[in-house]
Amino acid sequence: MNSYSVKVGTIFQSSKVPLQKWFAAIALITDAKKGISSLQLARHLDVNKNTAWYMQKLIRRAMEEDIELDGVIEIDETFVGGSVSNMHKSYVEKHNIHPGGMEHKVPVLGMMERKGKIVLKVIPKANKEVIRPMLNQRITCESVVITDGFGP
Repeated sequence: MNSYSVKVGTIFQSSKVPLQKWFAAIALITDAKKGISSLQLARHLDVNKNTAWYMQKLIRRAMEEDIELDGVIEIDETFVGGSVSNMHKSYVEKHNIHPGGMEHKVPVLGMMERKGKIVLKVIPKANKEVIRPMLNQRITCESVVITDGFGP
């Protein structure tokens, strides 16, 4: 009988550290503006310094920019940000934000390999001049790309 775990194929795969501590470590590392030492991380997570160092190493490796995607790749962009109706009226007027518009939202490009790798990238604009070079850089020529109609 084969067993399967959600941790298979991830940085958590062979770890005895609970996922809650892994997620806390990711939050601490990504939130620290000037970085965080493995000693400080160890204190926050209540693990020894070697474990904290190893966790940091794996998390940083997972965040590297040079991930190449292969096979069947699904691509889409989205806009992240709150609704205009939730913003203060003076803020909307000051920044000239139009209801229903996307100017106030942050564009994010998502590329997902059906085998499991995911790349998410904040982009300056959701247009082909920005997106096309990213696709050429990250996706192998043999890949099959599935998208919602992004032009050539």
